[in-house]
Amino acid sequence: MSARAMIGDYHVHTQLCGHAEGEPAAYVERAIALGMTEMGIADHLPMFVHWEPSLTMAMEQLDGYVTAVRALAARYPEIRILLGVEADYFEETEERVGEVLAHHDFDYVIGSVHFLGDGFGFDQSRNMQAIVARGVDAIYRESYRLVARAAGTGLFDVVGHLDLPKKFGHRPTDAAAIELYARGALATIAAAGMAVEINTAGWRKPVGEAYPAAALLASAAALGIPLTFGSDAHAPEEVGADFDRAVELARAAGYAATLRLSDRGSVALP
Repeated sequence: MSARAMIGDYHVHTQLCGHAEGEPAAYVERAIALGMTEMGIADHLPMFVHWEPSLTMAMEQLDGYVTAVRALAARYPEIRILLGVEADYFEETEERVGEVLAHHDFDYVIGSVHFLGDGFGFDQSRNMQAIVARGVDAIYRESYRLVARAAGTGLFDVVGHLDLPKKFGHRPTDAAAIELYARGALATIAAAGMAVEINTAGWRKPVGEAYPAAALLASAAALGIPLTFGSDAHAPEEVGADFDRAVELARAAGYAATLRLSDRGSVALP
């Protein structure tokens, strides 16, 4: 049986983020067609920063999002649909995000870093040249510092796309030094009891590599960090994308099981 039928896809977006396409039901029906028994919708939480980009739902849409996902779960009893959310981490909004998350009964929260503290979006195509000008190594260092800070808050269950600064193919000059920062972030993730995801969207980006890279994934496995799978789908046909390939990557890194987020149980990899 295909890995896509055995493993839940927990990183799926909707039109509310402003950069995804297709009706939410189409994502669910794609998961059902693949044979999945569990999936999660995890759209972007509002960012609460003064320069907020239009890449998330608005605060006034959040209650409707929660209601819509719960309605999908009732509409499709043949698959367990979890209510998730992807929350960007900013030091300045930590308290506000905590309040919002506490107000809603999310099944899980993906904590992600897409922006540096001053609002620089290192995963946005318009900033590809600016990444080089700013300093690739500096972006990696700051990204991992923020990931570690996010893990230490206790607000999040899963770390999203751990090594996202590589999205456009930018590699650190001092790889050994950056690896130390990454390992530091992983140590904090492990101490917090969080999971990491294999995010298959990287195979659809210029870098042509899943997040995280094989060496980082092996480090996560060695630390006993639980593993989830996410397609980061922004279109229905992307649900479960490259999950068979991701299972091979996970096995090679030392994983024998994945985390089922509905009950936090461990499920053997297919």
